[in-house]
Amino acid sequence: MSCRPCFGAVVVLLGVAAISAAALVGWSDPMSAGTSASDSPAAAEQDAAPPAPQSGESKGVAAAAIPPVPWRTDLTAALAESAHSGEPLLVDFAAAWCPPCRLMDEKTWSDPTVRKAVTADVIPVKLDVGNAAAQAASDDYDVAYLPTLLLLNPAGEEVARTGFVDAAGLLEFLDENRAAATASDR
Repeated sequence: MSCRPCFGAVVVLLGVAAISAAALVGWSDPMSAGTSASDSPAAAEQDAAPPAPQSGESKGVAAAAIPPVPWRTDLTAALAESAHSGEPLLVDFAAAWCPPCRLMDEKTWSDPTVRKAVTADVIPVKLDVGNAAAQAASDDYDVAYLPTLLLLNPAGEEVARTGFVDAAGLLEFLDENRAAATASDR
C-alpha cells in the first residue's frame, strides 16, 4: 500500500527536478516563447544584442554560409556509399520525443564547426527509432539509450560510440576516432 501524501511529495519533487534540469540546460517553454523573462531595459538591450559567434565561426562568416548536415536516413544505402567512398559513417540514433536528441539538434548539429566537420569528414546518418528499419538497426548495434552516436567503418563495424555530446565533445569524438574508422587494414 502506498502513502498518498508521500506519493504526492514524490511527484512534486520530480516536477521540481525536471524544471531545474530544463533551466540548467537552457530548455524553454514553447508556450511562453513570445514573452520575456524580464521587462527591464537591461534585459531588452541584451535581447537586442546580436548573438556571439559560435565556436569556429569567424565574425565575417555567417552561419548560413555553412550548409546544414546532409543527413541520410537509409542505413543500407549509406553503408553502400561508405563502402564505395571509403568514408566512415556517423550514425545518430534519435527520436522526436527524446529531449536530449532535440537539444543536440538545437545546440550540437546546428554549430557551424560541427556542420563543416560532419559534411567534410563522414557520411552522416540520422535514424529515428520510431521507424521500423531504424529500430531494427538499433537492435543490431545494441543501442540502449538515446541519443546514441556510432562511428562505423566502411564495413559497417562499430569503431566508437558515445551518447549526448555538445559541439566540442562531438568534434573531439571525431578527432579521436576518425583514423581508426578509415584504417585500410580493417
